[in-house]
Amino acid sequence: MENLISESIRRLKTVSLTFKRYLYYRINWNNRLIAIKGPGGSGKTTLILQYIKSNLPDDNTVLYIPLGHIYFYEYSILNLVEEFVKTGGKYLFLDDIHKYPDWSKELNYIYDSYPGLRIVYTSSLLSEFEYEGSSQSRKEVAYKLNIMSLREYINMTTGELFTSLKLEDLLKNHIQLSQEIDQKVTPILEYRKYLKSGAYPLITEENTNTSNNLIAEVNRLLDNELVLIKNIDFSTVLKIKKLLFVICSSAPFKPNITKLSNYIDVTRPTLLKLIQYLANAQLLIQLRDRDKEISRYTKPDRVYMHNTNLIYNFIGFTRENESVHSTFFLNQVSAEHMVNYYEEADFLVDDYYIFDMAGRSKNPKQIRNSENTFIVKDNIVTGTKNIIPLWLFGFLY
Repeated sequence: MENLISESIRRLKTVSLTFKRYLYYRINWNNRLIAIKGPGGSGKTTLILQYIKSNLPDDNTVLYIPLGHIYFYEYSILNLVEEFVKTGGKYLFLDDIHKYPDWSKELNYIYDSYPGLRIVYTSSLLSEFEYEGSSQSRKEVAYKLNIMSLREYINMTTGELFTSLKLEDLLKNHIQLSQEIDQKVTPILEYRKYLKSGAYPLITEENTNTSNNLIAEVNRLLDNELVLIKNIDFSTVLKIKKLLFVICSSAPFKPNITKLSNYIDVTRPTLLKLIQYLANAQLLIQLRDRDKEISRYTKPDRVYMHNTNLIYNFIGFTRENESVHSTFFLNQVSAEHMVNYYEEADFLVDDYYIFDMAGRSKNPKQIRNSENTFIVKDNIVTGTKNIIPLWLFGFLY
């Protein structure tokens, strides 16, 4: 227990308060059981350490614990809580709880048995639907931490304090908003840097080899978390990596399920399940037509890589292309809004707004005349009428 306390104190001393992720300000920290779920490198650990350091007393009532600690090779979370509460513990922060087997059962028991204890835990996105409908899922308040937006990247690297925009305001006032931002930073320059290495704050802050770090993080997720949480074997992990490379090489990808199943050597239901795993882990984004009936066996109309950092660092793109631009738009908008595949243009957002990337619509007349349809263009600082600069959608969260 003493080693755990020492580790907690050490981590709190080294955490920086200079930059905080958007989710920090949205969490209701007064809830008794809070779950923070997100991909590796998104800043979950930093977020909870920042909250502790900024808001809670520096005494024995607070404890931060990484669940990968060797303490848990011999002792349980319940053992820890019993000792912690005896010595006056009130606030417990459990990091990477998915590394602890059967954590949900113990956490459920602790919640019922220690009503004076507040618990915050972080976990992998792969465990997001693992306990849906359980008694624990009804007690906890869950938050998802997305990768860093362009706005956050600019704030972190330049020291600016841009606030997030509402989609409706962006569409109505994009000319004024883009001009105001352009007065303080060079948005296209920042956008291009973000595309390659701005989505993961921990990797960006380390200022080391982004490609190696990101690939290592993805391999850790697939080799460790996927095996641990979804209980799959190593041969299936290899097939998932093969699948990911195929999609990354040709995204946006229009799946031919039969052909892809044969290539990966899995059944159709298994292939769709593997694609869903990768989507849950924020490595892919699936798009479907809004009118299509959704089930576990419904194939997506399009599959995109989750973000542009994955494209650049997996495939080694040296310049932007249409795939990169579409991926950026989809990633930034889908974090806060529902996005569907739309055959006549590119994207349908919130069942109302139609977005056409760079005016490639199959129906240009519709684009010109519809008040809810917009053209999204790269490499422009400011738009006109219904033409909006692509980079501005990076300010939605």
